[in-house]
Amino acid sequence: MTRNTFSCLDHHFSVEVSDPELSLVIAHLYDRFRSNRAPDVDYTVVQWQYEADLVSAVFVDGHRAAMTRDPAALLAHLVWEINNRVIGATTPHELLLHASAAERDGQAVLMPAPSGSGKSTLVSGLVAAGFGYLTDDVAVMSDDNLQPYPKPIALAAHLHDRFDSFEAPPFLTPFLGEHGFVAPEDLGGHVGVPAEPRLVVVPAYSPGAPNHLVELPRVACLKLLIEQSFNAATLGGVAMPSIARALEGCHCYRLEYDDLARGVELVSEALGRAASAFARH
Repeated sequence: MTRNTFSCLDHHFSVEVSDPELSLVIAHLYDRFRSNRAPDVDYTVVQWQYEADLVSAVFVDGHRAAMTRDPAALLAHLVWEINNRVIGATTPHELLLHASAAERDGQAVLMPAPSGSGKSTLVSGLVAAGFGYLTDDVAVMSDDNLQPYPKPIALAAHLHDRFDSFEAPPFLTPFLGEHGFVAPEDLGGHVGVPAEPRLVVVPAYSPGAPNHLVELPRVACLKLLIEQSFNAATLGGVAMPSIARALEGCHCYRLEYDDLARGVELVSEALGRAASAFARH
């Protein structure tokens, strides 16, 4: 068994696995989170042969959380368990938003939306285009900046051919499926730096969409961000002022798209306009 310890935001944990390939996958996806802190939670993956199949189970502090014969589903369960506890372990100084985010030159685009709206796919496109990766699902607002939480990017296998830069290490291949996860480096990208929000884009992917940006009133963005916050209710009265301050320097849009490359172009151009407008003020 191989055991390593990690810290994602305020969640300190260990992961223990017996499969050498899975150990490489965990190291690849979570290497930047390595830590010497004593873990608060222990995740263990146990595997055994049953007839012709390899069965895997995820245990959290000794309690079985999931069991599957699909390596990609196994990894998805583990990432979900970790991410769920990251959300629950945050401090009162961090506002968590259900959004993806990326930055360019210290200026960030925040992409809040419900699950299934294309947040991870859009941020993957931005990362492949040179943006710094911040997150694909949990955006962290602290000190009026978006802070990096570069968790593994959810990217289904059928989307990989959309990225010319995509190149995953061979040991990751068995774990790539409809619930696959990749690192920003697999897209030819990098992790970003803390950045001021300058653009809010609400992605809405659907086949046949017109590939355009529709301007949104700030009050509509404020409402959406509160709705898409993981901990606004816990933070109480400080959540709304924090979101309102973040929106002061932002342009806000809804992106309706079905072409990823065009969507990335539209977001990139909009961030340039928003940054220029902010600089003039």
